[in-house]
Amino acid sequence: MSLHSFLQSRLCRTFSLEKRAAQRFHSPEPIPHRSHWSIVKWMLTRRPRPYPSVAENARIPSFHVPVERGQWEAVMVNHATILIRLHGLNVLTDPVWSGRVSPVAWMGPKRKRPAGIAWEDLPQVDAVLVSHDHYDHFDAPTLKRL
Repeated sequence: MSLHSFLQSRLCRTFSLEKRAAQRFHSPEPIPHRSHWSIVKWMLTRRPRPYPSVAENARIPSFHVPVERGQWEAVMVNHATILIRLHGLNVLTDPVWSGRVSPVAWMGPKRKRPAGIAWEDLPQVDAVLVSHDHYDHFDAPTLKRL
């Protein structure tokens, strides 16, 4: 089976599963209505916890065991970067390994947590899916490295 026909069959199945899930799943409890004033009051009186300067990953996955035929695995790497392992292929979505996501390397939001998979531990990537061209999804330095 070619990669194209495999992905086509999986995408069609995914969409039908999403349609079925939308029909079956719902929130069992009603969401309380909040007035605009209550939201403003909450924003002015809340006491947010300090944001960490660096956060460590709890568990770094290992890729020594191949995914068996007919099985798949999705590993969250960071914000929108997911490593999907299926049928011997490694597909990476929106890869970002840079220290900042910005049009310039010296300015912009700085990474607080290292990527869930170190660059050195990343298995061979067979395909890359970029969902759109925002800086937190389209990291040019990472794409050039790949």
